[in-house]
Amino acid sequence: MEADPNDIPQEVEPMSLAESKAFEEGSKLFHDTFKHLTTLSTGSILLLVTFFDKFKFLQWKFLATISLIAFIISTLISFLLMLFLAKDVYIMGKPTSRDWLFRLGAWVAAVSFVLGIIILVLFAASNFSNWSPSGG
Repeated sequence: MEADPNDIPQEVEPMSLAESKAFEEGSKLFHDTFKHLTTLSTGSILLLVTFFDKFKFLQWKFLATISLIAFIISTLISFLLMLFLAKDVYIMGKPTSRDWLFRLGAWVAAVSFVLGIIILVLFAASNFSNWSPSGG
C-alpha cells in the first residue's frame, strides 16, 4: 500500500533546540486553548439543557437551537484540533499540505463559540425579562 503524498511532511531544515522548545510550548498553549473551548462549550450546552428542563414557557427557542449547534460545532472542532496538534508534535512541526485545516478549524471553533455565547445571552435575556420567581 502506497503512502498518501498529502500525509508526508515536507522536508525542512531541522529545528534548533530553542525553536523546538518554542514549538512545543506554542503547541501546549494551543492545546490548552482548545481544551478550554471544549470545556466552556460543554458547560454551555448543559446550561441550555437546564433552561429547557426548568422553564416550561420559553420564548425564542430557535435562538437556543442555533446556540446549541454553535457549541456542538465548537466542541467537535476543538477536539479534532487537539488531535491535529498531537500529530503535529509527533512529526515535530514539519509543514504538510494539510496545515491550512488547522488554521481554518481554529477560526471555525472560535467563531462558533463566540456566536454561541452571544446567542445564548440573547436567548437568556429574552426569557428572563418575563421570568417570575415561581418559575413560570
